Amino acid sequence: MKWKTTLCFLLTLFVSRELAAQCTPSGSPSCAANIGNLQALTDCLAAGGSPNITADLADINCNYDLSGTTINLANQVDIRFTGNITVNSGTSFTASTGNATITVGTLVIVANNGGGGGDITFAQLNAILALLPGPVTLNIALGILPVDLSSFTGEVKGKAVNLDWSTATESNNKQFEVEFSTDGKSFKQIGIVAGAGTTYITQQYHFEHATPAVGINYYRLRQVDYDGSFEYSSMVSAELKSKAFASYRLFPNPVQTAFTIQAEDGEVPSNVTLINTLGQEIKLDQANALTTFELPTSLQSGTYIIRFDAAGETRFERIVVQ
Repeated sequence: MKWKTTLCFLLTLFVSRELAAQCTPSGSPSCAANIGNLQALTDCLAAGGSPNITADLADINCNYDLSGTTINLANQVDIRFTGNITVNSGTSFTASTGNATITVGTLVIVANNGGGGGDITFAQLNAILALLPGPVTLNIALGILPVDLSSFTGEVKGKAVNLDWSTATESNNKQFEVEFSTDGKSFKQIGIVAGAGTTYITQQYHFEHATPAVGINYYRLRQVDYDGSFEYSSMVSAELKSKAFASYRLFPNPVQTAFTIQAEDGEVPSNVTLINTLGQEIKLDQANALTTFELPTSLQSGTYIIRFDAAGETRFERIVVQ
């Protein structure tokens, strides 16, 4: 499954059916202003017209090629495609009002501005068709569904960060893995939210990061399919400000053998941990002073993260080891 701008693999949603017999146009096909039966629809398409369907067509069992064709449905018109309908990126569907529906297999498509509780709207169908690389049947086109990430936001609430996101469509979506970073480069997984599998209905998701770092926190989503393929979202950030940490400083930086975390009020930090770029924690030895910490002699040069707790909160500081 890919995000909105990427085509995912073809997922056949409907059981294969035998090919329906091709409908035959009349001797001199033309496109009437209003289409009310299968023969009139067949003639209009054969004449290269854009049909305006004004009556219900309950069982369109013909194999129609709608490539590059606009189909308009009048008020309260319902149609059902049971034949093999060829579409391409130039195919589109419109409706005079919001009370029109198209049924393909078990999928119900409603007009853009309403018309009842369908699985997707005409607008969503047209967006799917616009992604097609070439002609395919309509039922397969409806299987080319990316995970359409409609929104992704992060907001500080108290001492936590609330992450909210929504999808317009999903296909084969197993889960979202929520990843966190303090520098926007090195991420670690902090939670998993189950996906909705395959759906055409908007889904809302929420995750609370209860222990963010003071400062700027970066987040991204790793969306994973049931087959193991995955895709990353763009990053969002949320800044947690705290007066409690204003009186802390970490020095020296860059550091060679040891560093000190000093607080003006004399508070001693706890749970001081060194984290490398792979997210691995490295044990530190505390020196004679309670606020000074020695680096392992075998530690390689590079950039690391120092994590420590104070005033009931967790802070992350970047440090360069020489």
